[in-house]
Order: sequence, then C-alpha cells, then structure tokens
Amino acid sequence: MIEPIDRRPWERPVSGGPVRLAVVGTGAFAKTHVLPAIQVSSNCETTVLVSPEVENITVNGNPERLSPESFHNGVAEAAYDAVYVVTPNHLHKRIIQTAVSLEKPIICEKPLAATAKNGREIRDLFNENDLQCLVGYRVQFKPVMRALRSAFDEGIIGTPIHAHSDVSFRITTEGDGGWRLNASKGGGALRDVGIYPINTLRFLLNQKLNAEWADLRKMQDLGDVDIHAAFALSNGENFRASCSASFASEPTSHLRVVGTGGLVIIDEPYHPSDQPEVTIVIDKKTYNVTPDPVNEYAAQVDYFAQCVLRDETPTPGPEEAVTDLSIIESIEHLNSNSDPTSD
Repeated sequence: MIEPIDRRPWERPVSGGPVRLAVVGTGAFAKTHVLPAIQVSSNCETTVLVSPEVENITVNGNPERLSPESFHNGVAEAAYDAVYVVTPNHLHKRIIQTAVSLEKPIICEKPLAATAKNGREIRDLFNENDLQCLVGYRVQFKPVMRALRSAFDEGIIGTPIHAHSDVSFRITTEGDGGWRLNASKGGGALRDVGIYPINTLRFLLNQKLNAEWADLRKMQDLGDVDIHAAFALSNGENFRASCSASFASEPTSHLRVVGTGGLVIIDEPYHPSDQPEVTIVIDKKTYNVTPDPVNEYAAQVDYFAQCVLRDETPTPGPEEAVTDLSIIESIEHLNSNSDPTSD
C-alpha cells in the first residue's frame, strides 16, 4: 500500500453549493453521526428536519422543521436540494417515492429497503426518473478501505483464498432494540450488521459473491428476528468467506483475508468512525498501517454533494444495494431449508 493514503480521492473543485439537505429521521443514529457530519462537511448543510418529534431536536442553525405528513405533502420543497433518509428500513420506500416525485437526489442509509423486492422497485424508480441515489455504505468512505481495494486489485496478497469477518454489538432488552428486533420492519442481526461483511468483502475484492451456508438463531425475549447469524460466502471458484453477526455479544468487528501470497488483517473495520488498523503480512514480513482519524460520514455526504453539483452518478448506488439484499435473502432461505423446526 502506498502511503500517505489519499483521504478523498474523489474530491475535485466544484462550483455552486452548498447542497441543502432535508434529513428525514432524527433518531439516535442521526443525532450522533449524521447531523454532526453534515455540520462539519464542506459541501452540505441541513436546512430541513423531518420527524414526528422534530420540535424536540436540538441542532445548530435554524432548519425548517416538518412532520412526516408535511414532508410527504411537499411542504417547503424549495428549502432543500436533496434528501437524506435516516429512518428504520421499512420506511425507506415511501420516503424515497416522495423524494423522487419532488425530483430530489437521495442519500439513503443502508440497506436501501427492508426487502429485495422493495429494493428492486426503488432501483427501477431511480432508473425511470434519472435521479441520483447514494446508498450509505460508509465503510467504503474510510480512506484505508479504499486504499486496500486498490491494493487487492494490484495483487498485494496474490489470489484471495479465504476470509473471516465478524461484527457484533449488544442489545440487552427488547425495548432497547426498537425496529432492529422487528422482522416486519427489516430488523435482525443479519440485515442490520451482517450486511457489513457482505458489502465490504464485495467492495474490497471486487468479486461476485453468493451465499453458500447459513445458521441464524433467535433468543428468547429479544424479538422475532435472528440475534446471532453465521453464514458462508463463495465466489463459485476458490474463494470462501466465513462471517458472523450478533446483537448479543461483545461489541467488536474484524476482517481477515488470506491469499496465495500473504494476508491482510483489519481491526474494527465496521463500527462508526473507527479508523481500522491494518496488518499486512507478505513473505513473513509484517507491515502495520495506522490511519489518521477521519469523519467518514462527512466524507460520504461531501462525495454525494459533489456528485449532485457535478451531475454525476454516485456509487455505491441502488444496484449494489439490491445485490446485498438478494444475498441476505439467499442466506435466510438457506437457513430456513436447513432448520428442521421451520415450516
């Protein structure tokens, strides 16, 4: 890997802006990560907040505050240029439909939808209306991950043969989990955090991956969703990946990729704003990479804004999101077929 790592390889001078954002959804994730990131970004500002409890939200500046009903009715549409969707998964589709009807570009938190079917419908909606959509796979905006993708492309460890990845955090009660513990709202460890190793491996290795094996398990008093998920992915040839995700274990994340000529170990690749330390082993020689701190959320919104101002198509987009949702549903199907207690 070439150091120093380019923090924003996509950045170029732009005219116009800042891009005015309507942030739809003001829960803990938006308050902790999204709204502060927009505030420190170079090309964006929050001009509209949309939430059932929007009057109780404290934010710098003086954004216009809308109820969901007002947003869907097109109130104050002249006050924003684009929409940032930060709601639970099952609400994404209707919000996106409204934003598209108002001809607004969209950045949407992953996954794009609660189901692959809804994801395909959203993808088709963007294609039919020729509008920009960035799906919020923020891990792709960690500079070290982009540098690693280039290094894998250049054969830094030869041909990748095997990978192992895990991601977990702890939900202690059903009340703490909210929509994450509700299957009808797109919850479950696989859909919420298992998507990270799926998308990140596809991004880093630039390979098509398919589900090969699955074991999803529920826990009493923690909703009707999978709390622990284990699954295997394959490229159909020589590469295999073993992955796990959990809502009820020590918060951690890890990714290890082994190839014919070396290995890469990434410590804490998935948790918000952690900049993962990387260990590379080649011919028994070890190289350590410790990235400088960076706000990946600010980078993500600035990239989106630059695409809007340059009238370019952002990536990752809806097609990538649909692929991930299809893999997730293949994993769920494999688990259902292997579970002797399933219907």
